[in-house]
Amino acid sequence: MAKIRYSDLSMHRATMTLLDSMTPIIESYEERGYRMTVRQLYYQLVARLIVTNTMSSYQKVSKIVTQGRMQGMIDWDIIVDRVRVPMMPNEFYSMSSFVDAIKNSYRSYRWEDQNHYVEVMVEKEALAGILEPITRKYHASLLVNKGYASASAIHEVAMRMQKQEEAGKICHILYMGDHDPSGIDMVRDIESRLHIFGCSPKVERLALTMDQIKQYKLPPNPAKKSDPRSKLYYEKYGSESWELDALDPEVLSDVLEDGIQEYMDIDLYNTVIKKEKIERDALIMSTRNL
Repeated sequence: MAKIRYSDLSMHRATMTLLDSMTPIIESYEERGYRMTVRQLYYQLVARLIVTNTMSSYQKVSKIVTQGRMQGMIDWDIIVDRVRVPMMPNEFYSMSSFVDAIKNSYRSYRWEDQNHYVEVMVEKEALAGILEPITRKYHASLLVNKGYASASAIHEVAMRMQKQEEAGKICHILYMGDHDPSGIDMVRDIESRLHIFGCSPKVERLALTMDQIKQYKLPPNPAKKSDPRSKLYYEKYGSESWELDALDPEVLSDVLEDGIQEYMDIDLYNTVIKKEKIERDALIMSTRNL
């Protein structure tokens, strides 16, 4: 959509200064093909010591981003709301567009003949858009938990895992979530609840880890004292917590891709890709006259 101005209201100098600080961050994401949430932009500002890490600062950034978009200073397409996503019906403008969609959507099963099987869980729905291109590439299921996973979601995961275990595969769940009392506990929770349903996948905390926090110098938040799991967390990690959103999206993508590839035979994967191309080409030939 680009930058479109809908408002002529004047802005304070401090607001303009903060908008100017946002510009290089937004441009960096855009150049790499990423869209960003307001929270991701906020954490990048915190990491650069431009704003403090407080709720009032976040609310201020959110308000100024809206002003910047309304004033035509921030591209409407670069800031995304990954939570409030409309449910749009599938529709095609012609038979040929429908056939093209079928051809483009044909994909072979990536885990064919693999010894392992991988699924991915993420705590934050807002980050699913960053991770989904990687999980789609390798045909790894991506489950957004929004905190602790529901009984229905865990049961469905267990049924998929049982099927893969019966086929002789070693199953893995790669978990990505906040480094806070509940976020740390979720790996244990997922593993123990899956055992109840009769499957035993290896649940691995892929992110956020203390090594990543130190490596990328992520800004801390106070750990929630109201969380019933805070006592054990405080004893091990202290009074600070960190959010997954603070990681650069490219780092998130790389961490996930490396995690999946650790359990995938890439030669077998490439063989499936070659087979897929041959079959897709045959599909294109068979639909040429439709």
